[in-house]
Amino acid sequence: MYKKTIKVPIKEKLFIDKLVDYIVSLFYQDSAYLERMGGCITFFIYNRKLWEGKNKKERQAALRAFYDWWDKNDKRERTKWMISGLMNCLFIRYEKQEFWMKSVDFCIDWIIEHAEEWKPQPMYEPKNWYPNGRGMVQNMVWGGQG
Repeated sequence: MYKKTIKVPIKEKLFIDKLVDYIVSLFYQDSAYLERMGGCITFFIYNRKLWEGKNKKERQAALRAFYDWWDKNDKRERTKWMISGLMNCLFIRYEKQEFWMKSVDFCIDWIIEHAEEWKPQPMYEPKNWYPNGRGMVQNMVWGGQG
């Protein structure tokens, strides 16, 4: 529905379509991504006061708070550089391009509006994210790249 209400720049459309397909495929291959995505959704639901009714500058601060929370909690080094790079790219585009700002706002607003439907799972808690408490040997064998 959202895609139909906003004009999507062609470069962004191609990038986003491929990125969404890639992210969905990761969920099927690796539960660590599912754990983190669930944690991210839960973060915005539990910290909705950082977002609801805020202006652009305050929402940028909320996105930075989210990034800091994720960075502190994610101990999986193999993909941390990539996720961090994507988030920083998102922050830059959020600040400078209306399409990205409206898209991020829509997604987070939607998450908050549907918070009643969300069922937090223990796997979404950062203390349960891979490799915390499980997969530690595998992660050490692979030099932190498990």
